[in-house]
Amino acid sequence: MMLRRFVAVSAAILLLGVNSVAGQEGDHPPPPRAAPLKPVEMTETLPPPREGVIVFGGNRDTGLEVVKSLLARGEKVTVMVRASSDKTELEKLGVTLVEGDAMDAAQTAKAAASQYFKAAISTLGGGTPERRIDFDGNKNAIDAAKAADIPRFVLVSVIGTGTSKSSAPLFSRLVLRKVLPLKEEAENYLIASGLKYTIIRPGGLLARPAEGKSVLTEDPEKFSWMIRADLGKLTADTVYDAATVNKIYTAFDPTRDTFFSGLRERLSEKKDQEQK
Repeated sequence: MMLRRFVAVSAAILLLGVNSVAGQEGDHPPPPRAAPLKPVEMTETLPPPREGVIVFGGNRDTGLEVVKSLLARGEKVTVMVRASSDKTELEKLGVTLVEGDAMDAAQTAKAAASQYFKAAISTLGGGTPERRIDFDGNKNAIDAAKAADIPRFVLVSVIGTGTSKSSAPLFSRLVLRKVLPLKEEAENYLIASGLKYTIIRPGGLLARPAEGKSVLTEDPEKFSWMIRADLGKLTADTVYDAATVNKIYTAFDPTRDTFFSGLRERLSEKKDQEQK
């Protein structure tokens, strides 16, 4: 009797549990299945970050000093050089060299597009009466930078252009009478280009070890001689200073602010070079 009652109760409990589970399953639908995986479609490729500086006219004189100052900052430097140029010093420094002639627009554009540069610096100038690159070469460099989307352009010009006309000594204005209009034309072309520009106007230049006494001033009436190595550092530094964007500066050494004292230094340098 007791056994039959135990079996009946157990069967009732088991039946109640089954019905409870069935009710739960009926009240709550099964969880949804995950959607099938599919690849993400890339609609736009972001450009690589800009890095490095390209220098036009960087194989000698002021341009070479600019290159050295950039390297001292740990910068990646590329220099466009003509096939016939002396590359000895640049090769010693280990910079990247890109062959090109500033008077050839296509070659200059190719050089500017060879890397994804964050800035361009031009110290181009000189040449022969038949081949002055003071405007044409700089124009090609500016156009090339704009085409390659290089946002920043630093141009080394000369005292005696634009608002600094009267600041240059009469002797300088006479010697550079054919060059100054070309330099000024290059300045104006850069200003109108839409690039973030900095223009630096030095006076007479000396090939001496850097002294660190030179500064950039917005006063167009200043004039001085200065050391090329100091000018190179001032020029390189503007790349990293947002306050210099869209500004025109005079490069000024307060210890060499008279024409004849600087001229004596320059003549002394020339004499020493001739004796070597």
